[in-house]
Amino acid sequence: MTKNEDILDPKTTSNDDGYVIDIVDIFNSLWRQKFIIASLSIASGILSIILALQLPIIYKTESLLYPSDSSNSGLNSQLGGFASLAGIGMEKTTVSQTDLAIAVATSLDFFKRNLYEDIVLEISSEGWDQELNQLIYDPSVYDQGSKTWVSDKPTFQQAHGNFMDRVLIREEPLTGLIKVSIEHFSPIVSKRWSDLIIKKINAEMRNKEIKEVNLALEHFGRELEKTSIISMQKVFSELMKDQHTKLMLANVKEDYIFEVVEPAIIPEKRFKPQRTRYVIVFTFIGTLFSLLFGYVFDKSSRFFK
Repeated sequence: MTKNEDILDPKTTSNDDGYVIDIVDIFNSLWRQKFIIASLSIASGILSIILALQLPIIYKTESLLYPSDSSNSGLNSQLGGFASLAGIGMEKTTVSQTDLAIAVATSLDFFKRNLYEDIVLEISSEGWDQELNQLIYDPSVYDQGSKTWVSDKPTFQQAHGNFMDRVLIREEPLTGLIKVSIEHFSPIVSKRWSDLIIKKINAEMRNKEIKEVNLALEHFGRELEKTSIISMQKVFSELMKDQHTKLMLANVKEDYIFEVVEPAIIPEKRFKPQRTRYVIVFTFIGTLFSLLFGYVFDKSSRFFK
């Protein structure tokens, strides 16, 4: 027998039937357990509907902001130029005022000083009554009738953690605009938070700038009095002039760091949950598990017969 004939010889050909999937056998097993599979699939569908109805409704507001720090950047560059003429070394900052403002707005210290007392009660809510147009609280946490805390009020860190789960402040990479997104049970609260954050961060950055400018004016004033060199006196005078300009802008401009391009509005439609999608996905997964259970149950019951 030649080598090729030996290969084609059925006696020498090894076909491992253990790796062959018998589709007909699988179908027959599933068909025999069709009532169990159908019952489990229907049960998963009903359960998904019940769970979907229990999910709390969340509303989302978004506001679009424009960083208004271009004028400050120009003044800072002039300040650096004059300082270099005076022999004063000024390090270049790699963090823009916009990045700094976003970092401050999400910090625990800013939350503690500017937002905690205003929103701690709303953070502790667990739902929204659309008919009464009011927040729902756990009676074991807060008594709405007497308006008193039954349990301990959330700490700064607890409230801040809850706050950050609902708030997102980010810079759009293409446009450079800032988007503030707020999620809450109440559409009214979500808008109020957005307005409050913008107002407080503008005030925070404006007060910070005023404080720094006043310190700079005091310092340049002292240096101006100490020097008798005319060129240095001119430099310090120009530096003080720029600082006065910055002080004036900070005092008269409410939208100091962020100008509102599109303000937040009270949303009419809920953001989540998307109950229809939830039911479809949950029912689909339940059906797959039902098919698997039906097949395993059929095989095990026939094996132990």
